[in-house]
Amino acid sequence: QWYQRRVRDLNDLVLTPLFRLGPYLSYSPVLFTKILRLFSLYIKQNKADICSHSLAGQIMTITSDVILPSLSMMNFNYNFTALIWDYMQHFPYHIRYRLYAKWKNVSYAKNPLMMVTKAETIHTSRYILKRLTKENVKPFGRQIGRVAHCNPAVIFDQILFQIQRYDNLILPIVNALKYLGLLSLDVLSYCIIEALSDPEKSKQKEEDTNISWWFQVLATFCGHIYKKYNIELSGLLQYIVNQLKANKSTDLLILKEVIQRMSGIEISEEVTESQLEAVCGGPVLLAEAGFFTPIRHTERSNQRLQESLGLNDIWLPLCVLASQQRHSIVFGNEERHIKLTARLYDQCQDTFTQLGQFLTTNPTNNQSLKTLPSFEELSTMYHLQADSAFFLLRTKLSDQIMVECGNNRSPEDPQPYIDASEKVISQLSDQVKLLYPPKVWDKISPRL
Repeated sequence: QWYQRRVRDLNDLVLTPLFRLGPYLSYSPVLFTKILRLFSLYIKQNKADICSHSLAGQIMTITSDVILPSLSMMNFNYNFTALIWDYMQHFPYHIRYRLYAKWKNVSYAKNPLMMVTKAETIHTSRYILKRLTKENVKPFGRQIGRVAHCNPAVIFDQILFQIQRYDNLILPIVNALKYLGLLSLDVLSYCIIEALSDPEKSKQKEEDTNISWWFQVLATFCGHIYKKYNIELSGLLQYIVNQLKANKSTDLLILKEVIQRMSGIEISEEVTESQLEAVCGGPVLLAEAGFFTPIRHTERSNQRLQESLGLNDIWLPLCVLASQQRHSIVFGNEERHIKLTARLYDQCQDTFTQLGQFLTTNPTNNQSLKTLPSFEELSTMYHLQADSAFFLLRTKLSDQIMVECGNNRSPEDPQPYIDASEKVISQLSDQVKLLYPPKVWDKISPRL
């Protein structure tokens, strides 16, 4: 009863008056700080069921209508953004992105003072970006961080616009963003996804056989920014999954760049003799000499990518959808130039191989591969072609052979391992034989 009374008092005495204040809460930094600390304490105590709790919805509404607009009108102060992120980090990413969308696209248009603030921020952003080079990253990076503390969405819009026009700004801007706070980095992730999903821009050149330049630049920027900074990847990965569900295979370029930058695993059209020799060795030799970027230089970003792919098992729909895109690119309803179709098919194959190799070479994801559905389910339920299904099932089949072999395996007597392999392959051959017409097996054997 005491707790319910306190919650009722919080609603009547605090939340209701805040709706009347709106962005003018910025005129009292002391009250603003107290409100943020109160919200942070309440969210931490109820973070287990935050989406279903009684006052959580009101706190989210106040955050979008009062807290974030007030932040835009305050003086540059990192402490305010840190207090806001202290409780907003417990919200799921889709709720946070919804709050950022309203802040960016609605709040600035409602209040005249916020319109003035937005115009001043745009002017300051253009001034900084015109003078930013790789030699003066530190001083101008501090100015970007200072502006982004209060108006991150506005300055990131200008940054992404400049990047799409001048790709040589990618590395200076990535290095200059090291002064951003956690809230600003999270808003940057939302702005990137919003820019990638712009319906007014085409990701394929209308009269050419290439992918649009602006999309290639943004994909490269994604790879660099997610590697260097600890930004949540769940939103970007879910965006890629949604695009693949809609048969938009062009967005596989984003996944390719992210995996390549964060893990060091790359698919090269031309490889050196030393890289070919490294493929003949074990995983350690492959990691050291098999790629142009040594994997040891990407350990932290590699671990973050593993955790993001393992969250909600999003790696499985990515693998299945990436494999299905090969058929969709060739036989889909969308009309493309034959050269662009070939380019997208090669890109899809490279990304699928890159993703499978990343999952195989990492112990955490390697364990997840052992839980894949059977070959029959992958072929009938998920409509995967045989080569893709076998590529994903390699780890699971190896594990089944080791289980069948048990403790009988030894270098002196390979016969138990051979018998276990024969048993597993025989069971798989029986499944394969039922999935294809009998005339197929007139030319080849199911064991092949």
